[in-house]
Amino acid sequence: MVALTRLLQCLEEFHNSSGAIEETCDGRNGTSTRQCWCEQASSPFATETQLANTLTNLPHLVLSLYTLLRLANVSGLYACCVGMLVLTSLGSLLHHALPLLEWTLAADLQPMLLTTGLSCVYVCACLADALVPSAPARGALLLVGLAAFASQSIAADGGYGKDYELTEGFATTLIVTIALHAVLWILSSALTTRPRYFEDGANRVDLHLAYALCGALLGAAVAFQRIEADGCPDWLSGSIGLHGLWHVCVYHVTYNALGLLVVQSAAHAGSDSPWSPAHRWVARWLVVVPLPKRKDAAPSAGFQSLRPAVAL
Repeated sequence: MVALTRLLQCLEEFHNSSGAIEETCDGRNGTSTRQCWCEQASSPFATETQLANTLTNLPHLVLSLYTLLRLANVSGLYACCVGMLVLTSLGSLLHHALPLLEWTLAADLQPMLLTTGLSCVYVCACLADALVPSAPARGALLLVGLAAFASQSIAADGGYGKDYELTEGFATTLIVTIALHAVLWILSSALTTRPRYFEDGANRVDLHLAYALCGALLGAAVAFQRIEADGCPDWLSGSIGLHGLWHVCVYHVTYNALGLLVVQSAAHAGSDSPWSPAHRWVARWLVVVPLPKRKDAAPSAGFQSLRPAVAL
């Protein structure tokens, strides 16, 4: 507790020495000048620091950092996506710790957009490797992901006008990514297209369970986000709110979805053992850490599709 108290004092000192937003949080001290999260509105700190919303970034920050640094021979796109997940959770942690500093909002939003865009590119790369045999066709499919990524950036910059901005661009890229994931899932499990690895019923069941978990957590995450998106509703006023649960759910969906891309790409490439549990006490579909921990492991998907894209 002494360390936490000192940390909060340091945050307040840093906040006071940096140009902070002067407007009062919606619902804070009886005023209503700007929207903020429930925990922020009821924060006892002058900095509006939110302990729950800050600390819920830590589990997947640690998990993603471990994955990036510990596991051997990750593919380029997988490493980029997991690295951006590290930066996304770190940016969100900074924003909820010091929400009155304007730069922390950019540190929160920009890595999130980059993670979504890179994930869309990665799923296109994996789908291309599994679906089409020719290099030009793989490059063309990868360009679909790159186009979605670019379109999201244009929307975030206001290039499409006020009716299609950051939120709409993010949602469109997310929908495209989900749809392409569904296609890859079908290819991996359908009788006529599934690779040898998924001929095994146990492997196929775990694949379905992993995708079912992603779907359930994504639905919960969207609900938690939307409840506080326009400000804290009356029935949550004075509480820590639900935004911290959004963090936990959306990070785990992203982490597992990236792992599932590695698993399926390796399976379509002919690997007999692309998926092992993170720990003997944790089902492999709960936490998808797909990469073997040995130095001679074969690189996972992503490289094949990058070469034609660079050439184009």
